[in-house]
Formats: sequence, structure tokens, C-alpha cells
Amino acid sequence: MKRLITLAAAFAAIFFASSCEKCDCPDPSQYATQWNVYNYDLTSSDWELCEMGAEVFYRAALEVPKLDANIYKDGLVQVNIYAGSTLAPLPYETYHKVAEGEGYVMYQEKYDYEYEAGKVYIYYTASDFVYGGGPTASFKVTLVY
Repeated sequence: MKRLITLAAAFAAIFFASSCEKCDCPDPSQYATQWNVYNYDLTSSDWELCEMGAEVFYRAALEVPKLDANIYKDGLVQVNIYAGSTLAPLPYETYHKVAEGEGYVMYQEKYDYEYEAGKVYIYYTASDFVYGGGPTASFKVTLVY
């Protein structure tokens, strides 16, 4: 019985001694999440009118140099619009009622985006499409990688 206890103690000592070895695990600090935030203010002159068949919309190109191929492939790109005193994610839709003559006109505005390495494209459409150009708007682009 003493021999069994001695043998078990020896195995336990070897087990605990070998489990204290330094592992070859990767450094967790190299996997820390990083992010960059960019703010853009667009005026009506920043938008270009695009017609693709029956589709008509405005598009603004935002230069985002940090948006490289790695972030495009493995990261996250989020775009928000400053809507009054709030921040809203794209796609974003809003509805308006404007007085006209003795009545009013209702229309819808929609913002959306897509991106590629180095650029984010903001799209704007209004349901009446009588707005006369792209709006003045502010956006926040967040890269997470």
C-alpha cells in the first residue's frame, strides 16, 4: 500500500511539474481588437448623379486610406449618419412632409453604403427625386479589425 501511495505521489509530482511548462501559445496582444473612426461632412456638391438603367440615385465617394484589403476581407466597416441629435446606422430611411400650396407633399429619403479597399460609397435616393441634388449630411465611418 505504501508503494502504491509513493507511486501515485511520484506520478502527481511529474504531472504537475510538466504542466507548468511554458506553452507555445500565440501572444494574445497581437489579436487585440483595433478600430479607427472617421467623420465626413458632405454638401450637395459632394454628390454625383448616377443613372444605371431605370435606377437614378446620388453617390458620394469617401476616401478611407486605412481601409485596406485585410480590413475589407476580415474586418468590419460600419457607417452611421448623424440624424439630428442622434446617430443611426445605415441603411437609414426617413420620411418628410413638406407644405406645398394648400396641401403638402410626402417623400422618403434613403441612405445606404457599400465599400471597397480605400473607399466607402454613400448612396442617397429620395422617393420624389425632385430634391435637386444630394443633401448636406454628416457620416461616421468605423473600421474594426
